[in-house]
Amino acid sequence: MIDDLAMSTDLYIQILKEDLEASIKAWGICRDGRVFSHRSGPMRHKAMKTIDCLGSVHFSEDKGTLIAGPTHSLDLDPMEGAEEVPKQEPQTKQELWERISKEWSKIPVRFCQDLIKSMPDRIEAVRQVNGEQVKS
Repeated sequence: MIDDLAMSTDLYIQILKEDLEASIKAWGICRDGRVFSHRSGPMRHKAMKTIDCLGSVHFSEDKGTLIAGPTHSLDLDPMEGAEEVPKQEPQTKQELWERISKEWSKIPVRFCQDLIKSMPDRIEAVRQVNGEQVKS
C-alpha cells in the first residue's frame, strides 16, 4: 500500500499549474469561452490558494469561467465516462504515477474534446434540478 497519497491543496495547485494549460493546448481548446469546473466538496478545491491559482490562469467565478459544481452531482464529472484504471494496486508512488500517466495517455483527445463540448448542456441540466443529480 502507498502512504501519503491524500491530495493536499498544494499538490492540487501544483497539478493545475503543471498540467492545466498543457492539457488545454494539447486538446485544442481555444482560450476564449473556456470554463473550468471542479467539485465544490473537497477543501483543496475551495481553498483560497486554489481560487487564486485558477484566477492567475484566467478562471474566476466573477468572469463566469470558474464553476464550483454541486458536491453530490456526478452529472458534471467529466471522468464519469472514462475507463477504469486497472484493479491491481501499485506498490510505490512512482509505480502509481507511471500507471496513471500511461492510462491517461490512452484517453483519446476526441473523447476529452467531446466531454468538454457536452458541459454547457450538462450544466444547464443540473441548473434545472437545482444542483441535484439529473435523472437518467
